[in-house]
This record gives sequence, structure tokens and C-alpha cells, in this order.
Amino acid sequence: MLVLSSLNVISRNASAEIKKEDMTWSIGDKWEFRYTTLSGGVSMVFKMFIETTGESLVEIDGVNYEVFVAELDGEMEAITAVNLSLVDDSSTITGKLYVAKDSDTTKTVEDMTYQLNEETTGTIINQTINVVTISRVISGEKPDVIDIGTNWVYTVKTETTTTTTVSGSFYDNYIEPGYTNTTTATQSNTETMNYECIGEKTITTAGGTFETYEVKASQVGQQGYTLRYISSIVKDDVKDITYDNDANIVSLVELVSYSIKQASSPTSETPGFELVIVICGIAIILFWKRKRI
Repeated sequence: MLVLSSLNVISRNASAEIKKEDMTWSIGDKWEFRYTTLSGGVSMVFKMFIETTGESLVEIDGVNYEVFVAELDGEMEAITAVNLSLVDDSSTITGKLYVAKDSDTTKTVEDMTYQLNEETTGTIINQTINVVTISRVISGEKPDVIDIGTNWVYTVKTETTTTTTVSGSFYDNYIEPGYTNTTTATQSNTETMNYECIGEKTITTAGGTFETYEVKASQVGQQGYTLRYISSIVKDDVKDITYDNDANIVSLVELVSYSIKQASSPTSETPGFELVIVICGIAIILFWKRKRI
């Protein structure tokens, strides 16, 4: 269990601006987030610890980057779908996050295991999912200072490879005894994102009350968007809310607790945990859309 700061910390007021060095990660920084997603009739709740443990040189999509290395450790708290529920204490999520020091380029490797109960039959579905995601900025650069009215644009190439193994008594009964099946799928896309700092807002989560900058992130050609609430106190977002094209909330990320050290050298703000868990959630949703019982 991570040694984390009090859940009731009240932050100081936001400064007049956020500088790149304000968002610098340091070895020993720790965060705990809770993530909720609602999509396609499936709802999920995750919690995740992320801790910066070192620095390294890592190849990401053919390019070498100086990166921060962070350990991931979490679990799913609930999965709800038609006739399916999460078996208590059956979930583990582990992995690593590599964050480039000079850009918002990342690589994540996650391993998830959990069990689902098929409620009409009482049978069990075992799942093991490995997700490897590369997200590389191919054009655009974040400004040195973010303040109300600041705009910037990124074009990002993302590739996600998901390997899923299923087994359990559900498949034993309906397919064959001892059934196990492994599938691998890779998805690639390039998208351009617009960012605009639209104001300041006081945000309260389980991690405390923070004066934040509100940043709207939207993909070119799409009506959906994400509102990000960024605090230099925690060097990351304290809350994200994502809306679909019909203005329905489809995901929510909230800071639960944190322990932050002072930055030692200036680097850019990192995208943080929200990207990792969004991709994790999407992978599970897509799997269940293909395997609807």
C-alpha cells in the first residue's frame, strides 16, 4: 500500500498561470485515481495507484525518449453488464507507464485479470487482458505557459494491442470442458486534438479541494469533448469528465489521494493516468460488444 497524503488536503489558490516546470514529475510522486465509465450497456469502476519510480531511455514507435518510469497497481471495483457482475476480490491490474520528459508521448503496458459471474447460470468467466499502448505526438507543442485563453493543438498517433484470454465454467458448459481461447487485436489511429484553457474552477474530490484551470479537449471532427481540471499542486488532473456526441457523460476520472515532491528540473506536463485507464476501459467494452452473452 502506498504511503499517501491526507485525503482532506486543501490546496493553496492556483497561481496566475501554469508553467511547464510546475507540472514536472519527480521520483517518488504518487497518485491514486478512481475511474468510472458508462458505455454500451457496460459500466465499470477502477481504482489505480501510480508511482514514479525512475528514469530511463525507452524506444517509443521507433524514436528514443528520455522518460519517467511509473509503476501501476490497481483493481476493478465493479463491472456491470447484462447478467454479468464482478466476482469479489478477483481483480488485479499491474503495469508500467513510460512518459517522455519533453513531450506528451507515452507507452503503457498493463496486465489485468478478473472473474465475472454469469448470473442466470451461476457460471464463471475468467479473463486475462494484456494491453500495450503507444501514444506519440507527431505534431504540435504545448505552450510554455497555460493561462485562461491559452490554446494549443496536438496531432497524436495511437496504437493499442490487446490480447485477451478467456476460460471458466461458462465456456466449459457451453463450448467444451477445459475451453481456453486467446485473441489479439491491434487498433491504430491518428487524431488531432484541440485544447483551450477556458477558465478557473474550484474542484473537490476525495483527494481534497483544489483551485484548478479548466481545459476543454476536443477531437477535430467530433462533437464529444473532455473537461480537464488541472492543478500544479498535484502535477496532474484532479478531475476529468468526458462527454459523447449527445452530451452524455461516458467517463469520469477523480483524484483520490496523492503525495508529491518538488520538481527538480523543468519538463513538460505529462498526460498522466487518465489515458491509461481510458484505453483499459475501452478495451474491455469492445471485448464485451464482440462477445455479448
